[in-house]
Amino acid sequence: MSLIRINRHPSRRELAVFGLCWLAFFALLALGAFARSRQGSAALLAALALVVPLAGRIWPSLLRLVYVCGWSTWGWPTWRFPSAWWFPS
Repeated sequence: MSLIRINRHPSRRELAVFGLCWLAFFALLALGAFARSRQGSAALLAALALVVPLAGRIWPSLLRLVYVCGWSTWGWPTWRFPSAWWFPS
């Protein structure tokens, strides 16, 4: 029994939903940056909003890597938990 259960093998549907949520989230951040006249940040966020889901559509393993290791609900503890042994916060 594990303390944290992580879905390391999401289905294509879960990845598609994750890609759409990624797109919406970063597009809204880009829109907010653009509204505050921060064009450089807005362009970077817009590129991030588009590149990751499009690359994930072509290479699902790339989007799976982002989903599992970085941006899923429990992905952060996947690589943060061992570092907490050496660097407690």
